[in-house]
Amino acid sequence: MGVRKLVRCLHLAVNGTWLGAVASSLLLVAVGSPSHPAPYLAAYWLHDNVVVWLAVVVLVTGLYFSLYTPWGLIRRWWVLGKWIGLALLGLGIPFVATPAINALAAHADVALTTGVSSAGLDRLDSRALTVLTIEMAVILSLFALSTWRPVRETGWRWEENRLVRALAVVLAVVTIGSSVMVSLRLERARRQPLEVSAAAGLADGWYGARINWLGTRVGVEVEVAQGRISRLRITDQPAGRYPELATLVVPRVEAAGSLEVDAISGATTSSRAILTAASRALEVGARPAE
Repeated sequence: MGVRKLVRCLHLAVNGTWLGAVASSLLLVAVGSPSHPAPYLAAYWLHDNVVVWLAVVVLVTGLYFSLYTPWGLIRRWWVLGKWIGLALLGLGIPFVATPAINALAAHADVALTTGVSSAGLDRLDSRALTVLTIEMAVILSLFALSTWRPVRETGWRWEENRLVRALAVVLAVVTIGSSVMVSLRLERARRQPLEVSAAAGLADGWYGARINWLGTRVGVEVEVAQGRISRLRITDQPAGRYPELATLVVPRVEAAGSLEVDAISGATTSSRAILTAASRALEVGARPAE
């Protein structure tokens, strides 16, 4: 079997799996509810770990077919339509779908651990359903274009130029490679063991610290009372959706009275930054005065 057939089989298999993963995520959100939020976390895991990476493989194999088969990159209308759809998904998945699902997962995580349902879960549920439905519709449209394949050409054949092919490959490698590197860096930050300092033995009072976390500044103040954390206050944090979701870890820490708590699903990296800064504050407070 030639390379082209192998890539074609991979492309078709990944496309089918991609469609199934998005459909499963949509179904999980649909069956979940504010009173039964566990499926939301399953949808988050599936979308974050399967859907996103399958989309990358679809892009890579699709680029191969476009550049090295008679179909062309934009030579035929159906291929051009697929690239427009993939571009919409390329922007929509990281900037619309993923934040919506992560926000749903973060509030579902808090609801499951505290037993108190967030007032915004209904709204987040509707938003996640909407974006996943749109994502599903676009993918089905791409399948329809691949099946229909209108033969009419656009009249643009510039991708036959070898220099254009080389530039397209280099651009794709740089874009996808940088995205993968950022994702791997975030994954290492998520999985790195978190050694937290204990409040036991510290004098009552406030302790503060600022840390550099993945190129951003995170600062917190921790109040200790009777060997437990009574209050946690964030003093310095970057703006954005994920840092905002990460603040949900504050009531979790205050309820536990310690930093021995799980990070917030959907904002794992940002909430770990808060826990790390709080641990640093307690660590500094426990050092003997010089």
